[in-house]
Amino acid sequence: MKNLKKYIVKSNEKLNFVSEKILSNNSRTVFVEEKSKIIGVITEGDILRSLIRDDSLHLFAEDIMNKSFKFLMTRDKIVSKKLFKKFKITAIPILDNKMKIKDIIELWDVI
Repeated sequence: MKNLKKYIVKSNEKLNFVSEKILSNNSRTVFVEEKSKIIGVITEGDILRSLIRDDSLHLFAEDIMNKSFKFLMTRDKIVSKKLFKKFKITAIPILDNKMKIKDIIELWDVI
């Protein structure tokens, strides 16, 4: 199992911290957590788009997160391959029925 802390930020954390987290995990993605539930995702692209819009690094994770994200309830290589290919994403969280993170599948786990 992966060190999930590398992939999770709290919704009230500032963008500069989120950026550091993304750089530390090689997936170019972090998952936003609030009250132990995953509520969104932020990618490098989301941060770049925020900066292009002239927003500040003083924004919070919840300000730029994507609330509509792909996830799985079980670790399934076949389904995850399809999701990676179709949506061009690099990480998929494995969540339980309460949206708590159990694991993460990264693109390189299935290629």
